[in-house]
Amino acid sequence: LEQWLRGQGLADAPRLAEWLEVEPGWESAVEAALAGWLDAVCVPDLGGPAAAAPELGQGRLTLLEPPPPDWPPTVTEITALAARVRAPWPLAGLLDGVRVAANLAEALARRAELRAGETVATPEGVLCGRHWLRLARGSDDGVLAREREIRCLEAALAEDATALERWEVESERLRGRQRDLEQQRREAQQAVNQGHRDHAAAQGRLDAALARAEQARARRAALAGEIAELEEQSEQERERIEQARTRLEEALLILESLGPEQEELDARRECLRAKLRDCRDRAEVARQDVSRWTVALETARARSVAADQALERLVAQRDQLLARRERLAAECAAAADASLAAAEDELAAGLERRLTLEAELRDARQSLEAQDAESQAGEQARGRCERQAETLRRELEERRLATSEARIRQQNLLEQVRELASEPEAILTTLPAAAVESDWLAQLEQVERRIQRLGAVNLAAIEEFAQVSERKQYLDAQNADLLEALATLENAMRKMDRETRARFRETFERVNAGLGELFPRLFGGGQAHLELAGEDALDAGVTIMAKPPGKRVGSIGLLSGGEKALTAVALVFAIFQLNPAPFCLLDEVDAPLDEANIGRFGALLREMAERVQFIFITHNKATMEIARHLAGVTMQEPGVSRLVAVDVEEAARLAAVV
Repeated sequence: LEQWLRGQGLADAPRLAEWLEVEPGWESAVEAALAGWLDAVCVPDLGGPAAAAPELGQGRLTLLEPPPPDWPPTVTEITALAARVRAPWPLAGLLDGVRVAANLAEALARRAELRAGETVATPEGVLCGRHWLRLARGSDDGVLAREREIRCLEAALAEDATALERWEVESERLRGRQRDLEQQRREAQQAVNQGHRDHAAAQGRLDAALARAEQARARRAALAGEIAELEEQSEQERERIEQARTRLEEALLILESLGPEQEELDARRECLRAKLRDCRDRAEVARQDVSRWTVALETARARSVAADQALERLVAQRDQLLARRERLAAECAAAADASLAAAEDELAAGLERRLTLEAELRDARQSLEAQDAESQAGEQARGRCERQAETLRRELEERRLATSEARIRQQNLLEQVRELASEPEAILTTLPAAAVESDWLAQLEQVERRIQRLGAVNLAAIEEFAQVSERKQYLDAQNADLLEALATLENAMRKMDRETRARFRETFERVNAGLGELFPRLFGGGQAHLELAGEDALDAGVTIMAKPPGKRVGSIGLLSGGEKALTAVALVFAIFQLNPAPFCLLDEVDAPLDEANIGRFGALLREMAERVQFIFITHNKATMEIARHLAGVTMQEPGVSRLVAVDVEEAARLAAVV
């Protein structure tokens, strides 16, 4: 039949079942009614195929052509089966006389209404005539059902093709989006890495700022101590100034008794000056006498041998004169300490003794004219006179210095009195009329002792106080600057702490989520999570809580060696998912694992190897099977090592070729 149809050009001609569109649920009824017509070949004209019918040979073939345009329409009343079938042309009476019933009971009830040639069909495919009944097979594999299913499948296939095209476009768009996201991820990763570097730099700056802040705190404490010390010194200076004022007031009291003493010192000074002039004149006379004695000495040297006895006598006289000189020196010292009148008396006595001495010197000079020894005695007498004159000069100089000091003290006291807006005359008027000098002297001694106990007056206290005050202001300004800088640093530290806590919390949550995802894959179940060991995220430690299958939740310290290794691998891989590095080095992490755990570890390692290069050291053959490149060290000869490297893929290709 197929060959005959191809010869007639009807190999691709549609079958009637392909053109029918049956209302859902009535396919079995239409198949039962049309029976063998469903495989009929639809042709435009029966003439050509009918002429070639002798060539058909054995077989049965039904041909169907469209009815002419004037063919009466098919019955389309609601009770007819044809009303539930749609075709490109009317079925030309194939379904005429076929009515429908909802079920077999209704069909049997309507038999009496059927005319000759009419039948009743049910949705189950049962045909009922007036006197006959054809039951259906009760199967859904009829031609029309299959055609309907084919059309549905073709429609679904078309929709799937459309959806496939749409999904291919969407997939291409998503792949482009994935590439963009991957680029964004790389950029974000670079930004994160840069952020980490910035964070490390900021941490370094923070550490430096903390060090500077600590130094500032130490400097602040030192400045506070220095300020306290300066304040204490300032207080001491105030006390010293107050003491100086007190001593000034006491000195003013002393000034009252210095007026008479100054007059007395002036009188003594004039007297001593007169004595000095007299001594100088006498010394000049003595020098002249010495000149004469020198000439006489030249004359008397010839007689020096005969003058030994006279020399001894003169030596005795010299001793007497030395004793007298000592007494005179003591008397002069006493005269310097006594009153002016006593000093004048003593000086007069000394002059008288000096006259006596000069008389004796004249006697000695006369003796020296005769003897060389007398000349030597004159030399000694001259020396004594010069020493006495020197003593008097020293006394006079001391008196002059004392007078100068008294005048200076008087001038200072007068200036201090004037600074106090007072005059000496006004102060004298305040003295009582019955004032006794001895009482004032006793009071003066008491005041002097008090002044000595107080110590020296710090005249630069006011200037030092001004300098200390200026330094205190400078230190206060520095302290304010340090406080401001410290506040700025503390604000920056708080801001960095907030940002660090936020970033740490985000990273912690992401690593925790990755650990919760990877742990069950490595253990074949169970769960694990991270916990902070304290409230402060920056200072708290991190604890790994793990629950392998069949065990309780506990710390990682309670796990076995293999479980610890797998938990650590899960944590490392979770961190690598968050922030992948270019490569990862694993050193015998599979050593404590059994075969099942090594299989899960290898599967996860293959998946992670798509993003990160892994370099692992192992002695396990199952782990070596994962690697793409193998490198090992062999020792073919004792003491001689050799490095062997194998590319697994290249070795597999060579093995396939061989």
